[in-house]
Amino acid sequence: MDGAQAETKPVVSKKREKETDAELNLLMSSEGMNLAAVRTNAEHLQKAMQRTMKQVEHNAGNLTWQDMIGQFAVLNVQFFILTKEFRPLLRHYVVHPNSVNAEVAAELPVLLSTKLLPEMEHEEAALLKQYQRNVLGQDIGTQCENLQKKIDHHNGLCERADSLLQTLREGAVSKRQRTTTSTRPVVTTKGPPGKPPPQNPLLLAAHTGVGLLKQ
Repeated sequence: MDGAQAETKPVVSKKREKETDAELNLLMSSEGMNLAAVRTNAEHLQKAMQRTMKQVEHNAGNLTWQDMIGQFAVLNVQFFILTKEFRPLLRHYVVHPNSVNAEVAAELPVLLSTKLLPEMEHEEAALLKQYQRNVLGQDIGTQCENLQKKIDHHNGLCERADSLLQTLREGAVSKRQRTTTSTRPVVTTKGPPGKPPPQNPLLLAAHTGVGLLKQ
């Protein structure tokens, strides 16, 4: 009886190991939760974020806006690839680390905690009280009055801008009209071609005798 029990234990343990290996392979494979691809893409995303942070920290003076947009575009694509590897089955599991290195040892309890630390709770409560005192502490009438003042100020700025634009527009039109009038050619009235202009009758009579009455 004892020999039979001794022989069945290794068989059970080997069977359990095979089942465990099968479960792990299922979890890691694409047919299961695809953890292998998730981990690989998460590592790629982490390295890309670290490179971007180092560039911002050590080479901020030489970075342009286009460079930063390109960096964030790469991060966005890698994050999208990572999310595509997620499986709906992952929502029913919780992942926790088995080992922790010194770099994240202080941050890990905060990341895994279900509530804020006491000092974080005090800071959040202080910020909330300040917000309530500055904004929510005012009555409705005061809030409406302050809002109306901002609206009136905005409308005044718009009206002054419209008035200035209208003045500039009228000045430009008046200047254009004066320039057109000064450069317009002068048109003189002339008689029909071939016909001499009329002469003074006294001068005509003195020189040619035309127009004198015969006695």
